[in-house]
Amino acid sequence: MCTDVYGSRQRGNLDIADAYNSNYINVALYSEGREKGFYFSTFAVGAALGFGLATVCLSFPAYIRNEAYVSSVQSNKDPRWIGAWWLGFLIIGSVQLICAIPLFCFPKYLPKAKDAYDDSSGNEYLAATTEEIHIVQEEAGLIGFMKGLLKSVWRVFTNPTIFWLIICFIFLSGFISSFPLFGTKYLQIQFGLRPEVAAVVFGAVLLPAGVSGNIFGGFLIKRFARTRLQLATILLIISTACVMVDPLALVLGCQNKDIAGLTVHYPTENINANISDLGSPDGIDSACNDDCDCPVSYNPVCGADGITYSTPCHAGCQGSSILSENGTEVITYINCSCITQRYVGNEGSPHLDQLTNPIDQWQFRYRILLAKYSFDFAYLTIPFPFRSFSPWTGFIPGPIYYGAAIDTACLLFQSSCGQSGNCLVYDIEKFRYVFNGITLTLQVLATLAVFACYLTVRLDRKDRKKIVEPVALKKDIVD
Repeated sequence: MCTDVYGSRQRGNLDIADAYNSNYINVALYSEGREKGFYFSTFAVGAALGFGLATVCLSFPAYIRNEAYVSSVQSNKDPRWIGAWWLGFLIIGSVQLICAIPLFCFPKYLPKAKDAYDDSSGNEYLAATTEEIHIVQEEAGLIGFMKGLLKSVWRVFTNPTIFWLIICFIFLSGFISSFPLFGTKYLQIQFGLRPEVAAVVFGAVLLPAGVSGNIFGGFLIKRFARTRLQLATILLIISTACVMVDPLALVLGCQNKDIAGLTVHYPTENINANISDLGSPDGIDSACNDDCDCPVSYNPVCGADGITYSTPCHAGCQGSSILSENGTEVITYINCSCITQRYVGNEGSPHLDQLTNPIDQWQFRYRILLAKYSFDFAYLTIPFPFRSFSPWTGFIPGPIYYGAAIDTACLLFQSSCGQSGNCLVYDIEKFRYVFNGITLTLQVLATLAVFACYLTVRLDRKDRKKIVEPVALKKDIVD
């Protein structure tokens, strides 16, 4: 329910803020792209600050007053650690309530926009747009709303340029809505980062990529894109560049860790058997730990044989001792039936040294730039009453199919009362292929839609409309 309310507020906030900027502040400058670039770059700044706040919040335990949990999980390096995810909602919600107070001082009407539309008789396109708005206003009530919605859908599907832009947005929105949700998880799984560290790294990538992409995109629009055809050409170039860069993410990553029963066989299974005859590992339970009755959990320990075991129980360990090394207590497990050598335990599973790749930032910058051009091209082409219909059509299903695809890379699900829960261990390589494969597929489909849109603009020689906001039409612009 909390996310539903937040999504409703965010959707309305974006529409109202853009309408206010377009029609009241300074439309002539705003429509040129520079001011709009600065406006959309603030979203990247806000997201980066949000990830920084997440880092701080996740450093505190989620169950602060639960002494049993705090005493059993004493460090955020423990895989069982759950950060205070709810703390961010309280802080952000309080800040938003404070920021909402000045909004009550805004006027009920926007006189500057009203005067501009009232003075639309001298401009054919502006007069047509004003007439459309009056029609929407006259058709009040639920029936009028449904009629207006059906008219909007009909106009979308009968206008090839708008139709292909909608298709492009459906594919792009799937990535744009899913990448911030699963980006930190990708860093955690792929490069072995803790949640708070992944949030910092992701925010450090998001901030320069988002700000530079939006500002540079606004500059290019102001400088080079003066017609629909020019803007469509730039959009096609940027989209093609993204498709060429995306495949690199499929090969840049880490290999799976050797986890007994999940990615490799138990050492005791290899003693009297040919490895090629064993097939794929079939689970964390093995003959060496059958008598232990181990629960399904993941508190990894590392053996001297270089293999990670899901828990000391799954390693067949029957005892433990606490040793002190350099002032730090280290738990050593003994009498482990699944290990053929002397077992040495540590605090958890080994962490990979590789953190991130430089290409990740450039990938995201290209995508932000592409989304920027797509957003501007659609907003400056689609008639005013239909703008809220187009850019967010694909936002809802994106996280759903991304999440479902990511679950296919899970090796071990948490189990409670016979039902599966969260994923405890992922196949790192499959996770990389699935995550980036979906992104590449969406990008290719979006590029094909952009190419179709480019063809419709190029072939449309009879009734082209100028790419400026309604009030900004000062002189004719030709292709």
